[in-house]
Amino acid sequence: MNPTTPEYPAAFAAYTRFLAIYNVCLIIAAVLMAAAAVIFFCASYLFNDSGHVPETVAPLVRVLFLDSAIAVILFIWQIRARKALLAMLPSARKSMLALGIAYVVVAIINLFQLYLLSMPLAAMGIWWIIVFSRSSTRAAFENPQPSPESLPPAS
Repeated sequence: MNPTTPEYPAAFAAYTRFLAIYNVCLIIAAVLMAAAAVIFFCASYLFNDSGHVPETVAPLVRVLFLDSAIAVILFIWQIRARKALLAMLPSARKSMLALGIAYVVVAIINLFQLYLLSMPLAAMGIWWIIVFSRSSTRAAFENPQPSPESLPPAS
């Protein structure tokens, strides 16, 4: 084992893999939502005889642009949280709790416009909150085990 990398339980390695998968999904979703917003905006002008944006399309375009921006922010936040999680820093647990709360808040915001998008976000947020608020997880981050290389030799 590389002495510069801290040892951490296998569960936390799985969580970092989940974050990597979420990051890929978030960046794809950000691009798709921005593209959908542009398409809806352009289509509302092309297929409208009155010459102004219909009131039914404008809120959806705003929500898609807002969700795209939020996805980019969550992407950057998850990259930083993943690095801290790999290093088993105590701030990583707090960041993951805050990330779970952010997912739930975004899900509540999306509940009124894009309710199908809000269900997976709420599920992910609640899962992160449950996992990182457990006492065993708190103990793993606040009381890290010393690496075998740093311990004195057994006599």
